Amino acid sequence: MLKDKKFNFLFIIFVLIVLQLIFSNNLHHSLVYLMNISQNELFADWNVIISAIKCKISGFDVFLENPCDKYRRTHVYGSIFLKIPFFEKYSNFYLIYFPYTIISVFISIIILHFNLKNAIELILCTLFIFSPPSLLAVERFNNDLLVFLLLITACYSRSNFTNFLLISFATMAKFYPIVSSVILILRGKNFNRFFYFSLFWVSIIIFFYYELNIIKKIFLMKDQFIASWGMSFSINNIFVLSSPLQISISRINLIIFTLIVAFFLIFIFFSKTKKIKIFQSYDFNNYQNRLFFVGLIICVLNYFVFTNYFYREIFLFFVYPFLIINKNNNLLIRNILYFIIGRHIFFFISNYLYLTVSVKSYPVFSKINYLVSIKPLLDLFLICALSGILLRICANLLEKIIKEKKYEVN
Repeated sequence: MLKDKKFNFLFIIFVLIVLQLIFSNNLHHSLVYLMNISQNELFADWNVIISAIKCKISGFDVFLENPCDKYRRTHVYGSIFLKIPFFEKYSNFYLIYFPYTIISVFISIIILHFNLKNAIELILCTLFIFSPPSLLAVERFNNDLLVFLLLITACYSRSNFTNFLLISFATMAKFYPIVSSVILILRGKNFNRFFYFSLFWVSIIIFFYYELNIIKKIFLMKDQFIASWGMSFSINNIFVLSSPLQISISRINLIIFTLIVAFFLIFIFFSKTKKIKIFQSYDFNNYQNRLFFVGLIICVLNYFVFTNYFYREIFLFFVYPFLIINKNNNLLIRNILYFIIGRHIFFFISNYLYLTVSVKSYPVFSKINYLVSIKPLLDLFLICALSGILLRICANLLEKIIKEKKYEVN
């Protein structure tokens, strides 16, 4: 098996070298939004966590003030990060070696999921790694990379006990992974499923109860984790679209229109997937299927509920293996895959132009916002498609459960 992945390992080395060249030569200035161009600081999102740990040791309430951080950002994540043991003399391990190790693991896991001898898979793999969301997550070493690795391990694991621990840690760190608890009921014996799913929710309710004051403090500083237009992966990008485009339309009318379009698109994809066999007999014992289902839930939840920085788009990767495996079995699945590839290409180009052309000579390219504004429309279409598929899988699963219950009664 390792022999079959020989090209993948070579490609891992190649990608890591290219990323190192990009960041060491400051080429990422034209690819990602930097925290501070003059200081050119890498791993800014991770550094704030380490600085919060330092200040907590010094007695500060880092959820309200964090003078140890150069930007004075407070801690807006779960308190579990503050439990990390920190030793000043090993600072390089925390600030340099650990981020580089996790990034290497992140890149390796992505590449090992693809058959790089296939042109489509090679293109998709390359586009994903060098997409603005992935590069931003890597450049800032955002802790969504850690959540990504925890959840992908949980999808792969056969042990509900292991999954319970992984999902619990992920939820305590960032809260939104709570929806991935569905993994606990996807496989195993009925008692095993019920026990660990119940244990997870009891544990999380207790955790939230004791963390309630901390959560309130975090939301007081919500401006730190709510993305502005252009950096967001959220339906809110559509709601405010009239402002950057200078279109005369009220926000409430735009919201109503967007929601109508969203419901219409979701219904279309829900209907179109009715006769697709792979969704009629969805097998949660298959790794790619579990990964796909969890990816659907996380992406749909984040898009419709939160105003995320677009590095959270890295969870779209979870749907790729399923789409690739089934692309030859159904035209709709194949078209969604091609749409994702086109979206990657467009986003890379429009993001590059926005960061270079529009910044350097904005009067000449005053209409650059029109180009950038296409991306939120593509996001809406893609997430509505994934929402329709998610609802179809759930509907088929519910129908199957009802039939089994009727059969047991008879």
